[in-house]
Amino acid sequence: MHAEHRLAAQDEVRAEDLETEPIVSSWEHYTPATLAYWLGPFRTGRTAIDLHATSVDECLSLVARGIGVYVVPESAQRFYGRPDIVYRPLVGVGPASVALVWHRETQNAAVEPFVEVAREVAGIQKPAR
Repeated sequence: MHAEHRLAAQDEVRAEDLETEPIVSSWEHYTPATLAYWLGPFRTGRTAIDLHATSVDECLSLVARGIGVYVVPESAQRFYGRPDIVYRPLVGVGPASVALVWHRETQNAAVEPFVEVAREVAGIQKPAR
């Protein structure tokens, strides 16, 4: 949220605090099931006040202008730190999981090294074939 947002001074934000806030997201990129999981604790779906953006950077630009909030994983604070935006933990919601998937028959040489680094970071052993 913007650094001067009404919730920015709080140490954490409750899901119900976001019920009437404009949410910034790449709405068309998500399935209804993903939206229900991600936004379900405070929203049944997209509303007329919500804003659409096509990338993380565009979402953060809208947040920096103070016209919406953006629900992101905890890691976003490390990778997208900005002086005009504050990140607050969202309490009252379950944890989200992220999965890395790829097509087994892919021909892109970058996939296997990327998957190996992701496994290392996550501490996951390569499965036996």
